[in-house]
Amino acid sequence: MKLMETLNQCINAGHEMTKAIAIAQFNDDSPEARKITRRWRIGEAADLVGVSSQAIRDAEKAGRLPHPDMEIRGRVEQRVGYTIEQINHM
Repeated sequence: MKLMETLNQCINAGHEMTKAIAIAQFNDDSPEARKITRRWRIGEAADLVGVSSQAIRDAEKAGRLPHPDMEIRGRVEQRVGYTIEQINHM
């Protein structure tokens, strides 16, 4: 068997294994099922991008970042956290 054939078989086996793991964990292998829905607090987002929480607030206030998603909790409007997509754009 040639080297390229062996490599292609290994790649295909890896894809099949990844698909089987996704189905075992999520009962689905669709991109929608693999979407990360977690939200990170401002401090966590700041740590992930290597800046301070205040730097994120300042960038939002100056318009360099979009305003965060907010929700009303009681009488107070609070940040609901940042999605992974929002963090990737910081």
